[in-house]
Amino acid sequence: MLLIAPLTSLTLGLYMLAEGNSKDAAILFGVALIVCLISAALTLPCRYTIEKQTLHIRCGIIRLRVPLTDIEQIDKSSSWLNGPALSLKRVLVTANGKAYLISPNDRDEFITDLENAVAQTLQKPG
Repeated sequence: MLLIAPLTSLTLGLYMLAEGNSKDAAILFGVALIVCLISAALTLPCRYTIEKQTLHIRCGIIRLRVPLTDIEQIDKSSSWLNGPALSLKRVLVTANGKAYLISPNDRDEFITDLENAVAQTLQKPG
C-alpha cells in the first residue's frame, strides 16, 4: 500500500519523459521521492521491544512506551485501522483504555513473550 503513490508517480513520470514532457516528468519524479522519504520517516524502523517495565513501540519517528502494568489485554487482530504496524497480521494491545495495533514478525511468540512479561511485572512486589 505504501508503494502505490510513488510507483504511480514514477510510472507517470516515465510516460511523460517518453512523451517529451521533461518538466512534468521531473515534477512527478520529485513527488515520488518526497512520498518515499515521508513514508520511510513514518515507518522505518518498525520494531517492538519488551523491556523490564515497558513495551517500547517504534515506527519511524513515532515512539511510544506502554508500561507493562497498564496492559489490560493482548489479542490477535487483522484490523485495517491505523497503527504503527506494517502488516495486517497484527496484535492488539489494550492499555489504560487505549488500543495499540502492532505487527511483530512472529505474532504468536510475541504474544507469549508479552503475556509472560506482563505477568512477571504484576507478580513483583511494590
